[in-house]
Amino acid sequence: MTARIEEIYDDLEDLFEYIVLLLSEKGAVNFNQIPSANSWSVVQVVQHCYGVENGVFKWMEPILKGKANLGRSFFRSKGKRLLLQFAFALPIRWRAPKSMGEPNNLESYEEVMNQWILLRKNMKRELNPLKKKDLSLLCFQHPSVGYMNIEDTLLLMRMHLSRHIHQIKNLIS
Repeated sequence: MTARIEEIYDDLEDLFEYIVLLLSEKGAVNFNQIPSANSWSVVQVVQHCYGVENGVFKWMEPILKGKANLGRSFFRSKGKRLLLQFAFALPIRWRAPKSMGEPNNLESYEEVMNQWILLRKNMKRELNPLKKKDLSLLCFQHPSVGYMNIEDTLLLMRMHLSRHIHQIKNLIS
C-alpha cells in the first residue's frame, strides 16, 4: 500500500472507530427509532454509510484485482473531487442517490457493523498491493460527476463518512 493510500485509509479507519466509540457510549438502545418523518434512524445512517462503501468497493474490486481497466485520470478526477468537496461543505441536506435505495431499518446495529467490519478488512486486503502508479486508475463512477480515480474515491469516502458523523451526533444527543 502506498503511503498516500495508507494515510487516507487510516483516516477512514479513524472515522469508523470514532463512530463506533460514539455509538458504544450510548449502547444500541433505540438505534432503530426514527426521530421524525423525514429523517433516518441511527441504524439507517450506519446502513447507508456501509452501503455506500460496499457499493464503491464493488466498483473498485475488479480494478484492484487487475480484471478491469477504466483508464487513468489525475487532474479531471481531482476537479470532480473538489467539486464534491465544495458541495459537501454546503449546509444543504443532500438526498442519497436513488441507485443506493433507502436503508431498511430492519437489521440490528450489530448486524450492520459486523458487515461493515468485514468489508473494511476486504478493502484493506485489496488496497495493500497498490503502487504509486495505481493511484490514478479510474475505479468508481459517482452518480453526479462521473468516473474518479482510486485516490479521489477514497478521499470522497472520507468526506462522506465525515458528513454523516454530524448526523449521528445529532441523532444520539
